[in-house]
Amino acid sequence: MIIPEGQRTVYFLKQTVRKLFSVFKKTEAFISTKHPELGTTWLPEDIHFITTQEVKDTYPKLRPKERENEIAKRHNAVFIMQIGDVLKSGLKHAMDALPIMTTGS
Repeated sequence: MIIPEGQRTVYFLKQTVRKLFSVFKKTEAFISTKHPELGTTWLPEDIHFITTQEVKDTYPKLRPKERENEIAKRHNAVFIMQIGDVLKSGLKHAMDALPIMTTGS
């Protein structure tokens, strides 16, 4: 998806991610009806948005991947924004840390 320059806002990003997440939720519901042995659904109602700086502030002693794993465990579905931006420390966020949408379990 190419987002036109005038629409590149946090609001538009979040709306787009929520639309994608709703597809995941519908897929999960469909699979649950076809395979009840899997149990109930596991995704939360909504996806949690957080910036790389907020994750670092929450888990200051962990490395980038460890921070991302912890925030995913805490919220079950996370979209991390501002990957690659410069943090308050003046250091650039680790470029190998990709945005994740995952179940934390």
